[in-house]
Amino acid sequence: MVVGDYMCFNMVIVNYSSKEIPSRIIDIVKNQMRLNSHGFSFHAVINDNDIVLRTLDGKKYISELKNVTKMPLSLLHVHLRLASAGSISEQNIHMWKVGDYRISHNGSVSQFAGRYYLSLSYGYSHSLYNNKLYINETRNASEKSDTLQLIETSEFTNAMNNINRPSILWDVLTKYGFYGVMFMTSKDKVIAVSKSKSIHIYAIDNLLVFVNENIFEKVKNVKRFGFKFSYNMTLHTSYIDTIILYDVKAMKPKFYKPKQHSYYYSYKGGGKWWK
Repeated sequence: MVVGDYMCFNMVIVNYSSKEIPSRIIDIVKNQMRLNSHGFSFHAVINDNDIVLRTLDGKKYISELKNVTKMPLSLLHVHLRLASAGSISEQNIHMWKVGDYRISHNGSVSQFAGRYYLSLSYGYSHSLYNNKLYINETRNASEKSDTLQLIETSEFTNAMNNINRPSILWDVLTKYGFYGVMFMTSKDKVIAVSKSKSIHIYAIDNLLVFVNENIFEKVKNVKRFGFKFSYNMTLHTSYIDTIILYDVKAMKPKFYKPKQHSYYYSYKGGGKWWK
């Protein structure tokens, strides 16, 4: 049975070195596939070229993901789907393209979610390579997911064309009942959107990681040389009810927070607030 806030998994990694992505990051993705088995996608930028994979085949996904992470990639955007709305089909696999950006979403869009909105009590398969529907539930094969319906609206397209005025995007998301974390990636930009759910950001060696979950929350215990050690290996921060535009090459974030929202989190780092 699904409990809590299991609604897909998405993550963006910006790599500021020529080294391959550590295997522990791939292990996190592989583990998340057990919970999110209804479609797998990634957007990788390698030598200024975009490589995109969208598939229902978990074995193919892991194989291709391992291949690209061994290359000199500068950016990796990952999404694993849990179908809270819409059919399990290729059209509903995330990493859709709007303008220059590839898009993924963890959460829901209430105006388009219909009767499947948060109807996760049916349970689902935990098999790593199984993308079966929820138990005792059938759906029209052509049914679009709530996020796909959102990004196909003319209002969303207009908001993306005017992304330097992020209030437009925020108003569109509010209108359609957006909840969760959305990532949008191009060759040199990362847009991270949080609405009523935190974006977690980590610095791991030369990697900058944006993710919808606190993936390193627990301190690990390790035994070495006869001693027991405990550690948490990352620098971590988080933002909620915020749009972040991150310039990958300049290493400069800009932030937009609406004037009216439920929570206020002060910003203590570098960067500029959007007006």
